[in-house]
Amino acid sequence: MKTRYSIYTVAIALLVIASCKKSSTQSASIQGNWNFESEQVRGQSTIEYTIGGVDYKTVTVSNYTTVNNSGALNITSNMMNSIGLTYTIVDTATGYDYQNGTLIDSTVQIVGDYVAPTNSSSSYVLVGSDSVYFPSGGFTSPSGFQATAAGGARINLSGDTLLTMTSSFSKDSSTFLYGVPATINYQATLISKFN
Repeated sequence: MKTRYSIYTVAIALLVIASCKKSSTQSASIQGNWNFESEQVRGQSTIEYTIGGVDYKTVTVSNYTTVNNSGALNITSNMMNSIGLTYTIVDTATGYDYQNGTLIDSTVQIVGDYVAPTNSSSSYVLVGSDSVYFPSGGFTSPSGFQATAAGGARINLSGDTLLTMTSSFSKDSSTFLYGVPATINYQATLISKFN
């Protein structure tokens, strides 16, 4: 009985080791040419300003998946090069208007955008088997804006047919609205798919 238990333990250990070894080699297989399939963006934009002692805030929430997708991503051992990456956004966004913290109105608006074919190159470093780090920014972010700040993405490879990269994006800025200073914060999660 003791011998069977030891053989059983060794079999389980070998299975675990083989599974770990398989996932550690996944990272090398992201290299190659990938066709752009789609990008899903879940975003939120917040604009805040004060006029005459009244605090105004508008929060706009969107969740869309691009259509008319085209282009490619070439991945080498340390570079991601997008070639002719293009897509269209056709969806809606919901805006919520607040005065002094109280919701006063909400609206649904049509969101449309076309990103003309673009090429870009970004260096990357593989982190483990499921993440990449972009020291000078990633190859894409919402509406084709190339991120210039360092960032990263989670990667998932389904066999050799689907590469998914999930990244988060955040940008703070300021402007003037109605002649007064306003702050703008934009946050998004991007899920880019390639086959």
